[in-house]
Amino acid sequence: MRASDDPQKNNAITDTSRVFMMRQGTNCQLALPRNTFIKKVWQLSDGCCGRKALNKATHNYPNVIELFNEKDKADDVVVSLSINQSALECPDFIYHEYYDGILSGTICYLQAMPNREWAAPNFSQYHQQQFEQAIKDARKAVDDGFRKARSNSTIPAKFQ
Repeated sequence: MRASDDPQKNNAITDTSRVFMMRQGTNCQLALPRNTFIKKVWQLSDGCCGRKALNKATHNYPNVIELFNEKDKADDVVVSLSINQSALECPDFIYHEYYDGILSGTICYLQAMPNREWAAPNFSQYHQQQFEQAIKDARKAVDDGFRKARSNSTIPAKFQ
């Protein structure tokens, strides 16, 4: 997800992965999709990660980035999001990106049900492996910044 405190950037970009950000002093509050929260913050400003600012900033659950100094730039924030565990729905882009893994998990769950006409315990193992691989791939994609060039450092979370 990308966000900016510059209104011209927010208005110029129609990318669905861009969200609005409101900044008050050192607090930057992002308008995130429902049932999501910030997992990692990769960048605060255009063209660079501002290592000094990035190392001193923190983020709070679910959608607030706290900058160290009011003068620190936050004109092109890039974050990785995660879905709440209690969510009953997810944003479309996550669904489309991980459709195969979600489908394999569902099939595995259904095939593993005992005493059902659709049960096929012998075949559920394959879908379980596909589902677990999709989870590993998704975690790796978050850690890698979705194959985009990023700094090795990220903003630490204030929550666990």
